[in-house]
Amino acid sequence: ETKDYFKVGSQYRLRTEYRHGYRTLSYDSLAGEAFVGQRTRLTLDYKKNKINVFASLQDSRTWGDEEMKKDIGGLQFNEAWMELSLPVRMTLKMGRQELAYDDHRILGNLDWANLTISHDAAILKYISPKEDLKIHLGGAYNHVGEPNVGTRYTLKNYKHLVFLWAKKDLKEQHSAISVLAVLNGMTPTDTLVKAAYSTYTAGPSFNYSNKGWSVALAGYFQGGETENNLSEEAYMLNSSIGYKKNKLFFGAGYDVLSGNSDNTAAGHTNNFNTLYATNHKF
Repeated sequence: ETKDYFKVGSQYRLRTEYRHGYRTLSYDSLAGEAFVGQRTRLTLDYKKNKINVFASLQDSRTWGDEEMKKDIGGLQFNEAWMELSLPVRMTLKMGRQELAYDDHRILGNLDWANLTISHDAAILKYISPKEDLKIHLGGAYNHVGEPNVGTRYTLKNYKHLVFLWAKKDLKEQHSAISVLAVLNGMTPTDTLVKAAYSTYTAGPSFNYSNKGWSVALAGYFQGGETENNLSEEAYMLNSSIGYKKNKLFFGAGYDVLSGNSDNTAAGHTNNFNTLYATNHKF
């Protein structure tokens, strides 16, 4: 068992970017633009007996995006959570936290960006005595302020999120199998509808690594109803193989994501949504 501790950490990161046609095609008449992004973090990590408390205070900005001599608040909590040890090798983690599972294709923290993806959530965790099986059951429920009556959630976040993740290590075979299922509820675009529309995403992934070789396979199916009240039927398939020798790594991958076509029926969609992924990894 890890001993009690109190750790203080920090991060200062600068990145200069030049964008011309990023995210959308650029017209010939439009010039590119450069800017400097900055992220500063102070982290506090405390563990005593069966309680672990972590906080990550951050300031994210672009150089020059505030007028001088103006007091504009910029600090925020990237993470602020508490994890309690429970009986039967279980823990409960509550608060603002990053959710990063498997290869981040569905749930990732997007650490490349200055503002990463954080969730106000609670997660019940289990780890087996041999530590070869891990199970996480988590959920979140969002609202704006503290309303006294029923109101619509108007931000472009999910209204509710529920996920289940399980991973089994097969040490003799140098491999691991995991399963991820996510229920994602969004506020309907139709303002007359109050209840959230939910999609579900589920699928397994397999990873193998031995003697420098690595293989990864994954597949996900997506169904339910989108916020536009479209019936969803979509899929994503991922595969990759790699070899590492000394400090060199060679790899190749092939991914398939379903999408709409002229034959897609009205009221339906086949567009696969990667939800809260760290897409730039791929």
